[in-house]
Amino acid sequence: MHKGNLFDRWLIFTTLTLMAVGVLAVYSATAVRTPETLGGLTPYAAHWVHGIVGLVIMAIAMHIDYYHYRRPLLLWILVGGAMISLAAVLFAPEINGARRWIAAAPGLRFQPSEGAKYVLILLTAWFLSHRGGTLRDFDRDCVIWAVPSGLILALIFVEPDFGTTAVLAATLIGLLFVAGLRWRYYLWALLPSVPAFYFFVWRVEYRRVRLLAFWDPEADPLGAGYPILQSLIAVGSGGWLGKGLAQSTQKLFFLPEPHTDFIFAVWAEEWGFIGTSTVVLCFLVIFWRGLRIALHSDTLFGTYLALGLTLLLFLQSFVNISVAVSLLPAKGIPLPLVSYGGSCMVTTLGALGVLLNISRHTQVCVTSGAQPEILARMEVTAAR
Repeated sequence: MHKGNLFDRWLIFTTLTLMAVGVLAVYSATAVRTPETLGGLTPYAAHWVHGIVGLVIMAIAMHIDYYHYRRPLLLWILVGGAMISLAAVLFAPEINGARRWIAAAPGLRFQPSEGAKYVLILLTAWFLSHRGGTLRDFDRDCVIWAVPSGLILALIFVEPDFGTTAVLAATLIGLLFVAGLRWRYYLWALLPSVPAFYFFVWRVEYRRVRLLAFWDPEADPLGAGYPILQSLIAVGSGGWLGKGLAQSTQKLFFLPEPHTDFIFAVWAEEWGFIGTSTVVLCFLVIFWRGLRIALHSDTLFGTYLALGLTLLLFLQSFVNISVAVSLLPAKGIPLPLVSYGGSCMVTTLGALGVLLNISRHTQVCVTSGAQPEILARMEVTAAR
């Protein structure tokens, strides 16, 4: 690390801005509702608790050198813990048709898949860095990464949580693409995609219904198409400046899950085009700063870890916003730093803390005095 490097101030400011948006949005979205609370607290108070705990974890992660995360013993303990928790959640009580939460205490639940996402990113970064930053072909050495990765994805999928599985898989594909995986492997992966789509999407009734509702929500305006239509009404009625704080009408039992899945729609109705543009801009800034940190990292491990964290956060926000404006079928993906939910808030802030620590371990100039790992990465990029 170069002495005198500071934490990325843009990333800190953007994170705090999105958390402020979340405070206002959750306050408005839950003012007339009573979803589950944290230990008897109101949802708004619980959201504050989640944020404060997350900020403490972020502050701690910011001051722990990310080099420690590539220690094999720590890495495999985290991977094993993620698998055990994901397996245990399958025996937990079913909530809203899925088993995704483990009760840690009365009124306190956590979602193992939220932590498992980042463990898998960590494993992938470690694996690719040990391959010298390149992965042209699959070989025997890939088993050490492919087996635990496949198990984690499978365990998340059977909860069932198709959305999180898809976002995480897309992130891993992005990392493999950067590592230089040959195109033929992507083509081979497409071969089973058609039967997989048929059996796991089309043959599953609620997923097929969601897909058809996305295609034509007005065909069933009071059923499957209802959430999409109500979200579009909320977004469209916001206009340029919105109706003002707590003035949303769609949150009044018209829009389902306004504090989690459709919180962007509530924000759009109350703050309009200007407010939604601010939120989108914040996520674009996170994407920009994350890529910059990845490109300037002093090790390949830091590069792939920063890239993986950035892609995951960006894709998750992209999916949530796209669902709210009917660009994607409805999925239960929260909006990072904004939606109500302790597991997502705490793990997201923890991941941003790691990203901020990597920002301190950057080369001032990647073309002068760069370490051999950086030069190797640049040669790979040039060859592509």
